[in-house]
Amino acid sequence: MVAERSPPDDQPHPYPGKTERVTKVRDGQQPVEAHSVADQDRFSILAVDDDDDLRGVIARRFLRRGHDIEQAASPVEALRRAEQKHFDVAILDIALPEMDGVQLLERLRQVDPETQVIMLTAQGTVETAIRAMKLGAYDYLIKPCELAELELQAERAYEKARLARENRTLKAVLRRIEPPGEIIAPPR
Repeated sequence: MVAERSPPDDQPHPYPGKTERVTKVRDGQQPVEAHSVADQDRFSILAVDDDDDLRGVIARRFLRRGHDIEQAASPVEALRRAEQKHFDVAILDIALPEMDGVQLLERLRQVDPETQVIMLTAQGTVETAIRAMKLGAYDYLIKPCELAELELQAERAYEKARLARENRTLKAVLRRIEPPGEIIAPPR
């Protein structure tokens, strides 16, 4: 069981901008390491699944972790949201109305190539997994999957996107401060 813990109202939070996760342990279970989510570690997620219950469970899990999550029941709705806002990570079901999740992945790549995509499916085939990975999916998970595994993969996908963004920014800074041209060695 996971619970969010805050200091009493009369005491300031020891780390402003962070929430602390505390895991309660029942008899015979091993404790799970608690950790905090800082503001800079929060990321935005788009969850797309036509199963309202599963989509809701995923949304609640990430909301409790302090992430910004939006939900879409259809690919058309997901594309509309992606055109309005950048999402760091998208979690897509394969079996969707109107178009399948792999087709949606292709369209999302056109709208926002930086969004990292995790595919979920109950009827996984090797061909579908290969196709999704070739189109740039970060990972491919079979339903039912553990929420902890989905959360871990989403955090890794976000980290990959964050590092790529940071790398591009640093390269742009270097291009601005390094004068263009050839480096010529002094005469001997």
